[in-house]
Amino acid sequence: MKKKDIFRITITTYCFLSMLGCNKAPVSETIFKSIQIAEQVPLMPDTLSPACNINIDFNYAVSEDSVAYYINREIVKAAFGYEALSPEVAVDSFVAHYTHNYIHDLLPYYKEDKESGKEGLGWYNYYYHLKTDMQKGKEGVLNYIMEMNSYEGGAHGNQVNTYLNFYAESGKLITLDDLFGPGYETSLNILLLKALMEKVGVTSMEALQEKGYLLWTSIYPSKNFLLKSNDIEFLYNAYEIAPYVVGVTVLKIPYDELADMLKK
Repeated sequence: MKKKDIFRITITTYCFLSMLGCNKAPVSETIFKSIQIAEQVPLMPDTLSPACNINIDFNYAVSEDSVAYYINREIVKAAFGYEALSPEVAVDSFVAHYTHNYIHDLLPYYKEDKESGKEGLGWYNYYYHLKTDMQKGKEGVLNYIMEMNSYEGGAHGNQVNTYLNFYAESGKLITLDDLFGPGYETSLNILLLKALMEKVGVTSMEALQEKGYLLWTSIYPSKNFLLKSNDIEFLYNAYEIAPYVVGVTVLKIPYDELADMLKK
């Protein structure tokens, strides 16, 4: 089942009409639609068969301009790994590929386990859930958030969240190098480590590691970040700075603490 919803994010631009002042230019709108997929594909054509459950809510830009083009190019690549497909084609291609692989890879093993009377076959039930959202962030910035949850066998499912930021007027993706001057990592790492200790409620590296953090890596600026109104949120998925049981970690650094590092 597929459904498309429409919403708008208004982008206000300005232009100088004379040396004496500045007037607002006509307001332009970036229009977004949501592609919604809800499918359940059985491994075998019987009511007792395990199945693959897919739920996708994918927001994409539909405005006929370069802003929409640049945004869609990046979100399709981040969500599905496709380089040059439209959002509609990318979603359909991903679902078809995912369900095909589910049946192709698991059916032989399931038939064998079923015929032998093996128990504990619940792990053959796969799921893939993707939810996205476009929000207004810091002035002139659009925040795009993806939350993916899946299960493909094993002891537990998998959760991966992705943050993207776009210049509202151009649709271009914003990177850390766009924000910070050369050599920012050392100073930013100090702030991130401080924020992590405050979040966990400890005051030393030893205590932090006892909580499971930074056992195999040092702190670093995550490429998963959001430019919010008052701060930058850095997101770390499971296994990046802590084990699976800790889950997702979000650290917030206020802009006033970053003043010396941010490009003017």
